Amino acid sequence: MIADDYGNPLTTTSSAARDAYIAGYRLLFMTCPEADTEFARATEADPGFALAYLGTAQVAAMRGDFSAVQASLAAAKAAAVQLSDREESHLDFLKRCSQVKSGPLWRPHAHTSTLGHAMPLYLMFTDQSWALLARRARQAASAVRLR
Repeated sequence: MIADDYGNPLTTTSSAARDAYIAGYRLLFMTCPEADTEFARATEADPGFALAYLGTAQVAAMRGDFSAVQASLAAAKAAAVQLSDREESHLDFLKRCSQVKSGPLWRPHAHTSTLGHAMPLYLMFTDQSWALLARRARQAASAVRLR
């Protein structure tokens, strides 16, 4: 089975897609918008590789481009035929983050960079901290709406 750098199994059978996906996340962790190119290479190598579309969604969030986030999430959902629990949780997390459609979190000069730059960090959390992270994301979104 093909795995990422941390030994997590990936739902792709393409080594080229895996390599581009890993290169994309390395760039994304450094907040480089060029990560888009690598995620595009990954989806070209395997159009059914949902995690690569999620990487594209994260880059779009980093730019504050909500319509591109939505389009990438739709592509990921369409490609998500047989995801692992871990991959499904990534899709769910990004869908929840994308539900904050307006307000300061999506203004390019306000908090968008905070949301966009924080999104790759969720990959480093353990399964046990996922629930806490999702709860805090919902709380932050609620706090922004209340202001």
